[in-house]
Amino acid sequence: PQKITWFQRRAVNFLVITIGIQFILGVITLLGHVPIHAAVAHQLTGLLVFTAILTLDFSVNQES
Repeated sequence: PQKITWFQRRAVNFLVITIGIQFILGVITLLGHVPIHAAVAHQLTGLLVFTAILTLDFSVNQES
């Protein structure tokens, strides 16, 4: 098994946190009849989740 680096651990932590925020913002958006500030925050968090996934993927493949 491959040992996880400090950077990869940070990327995984960031990914888990942003997915949690994304979920909460999605629920708020649905329950709040889509207030614009919640909808924008939801979209921006989605971009952060995507960025975290790409960063982690690049880091893991860089090690191989």
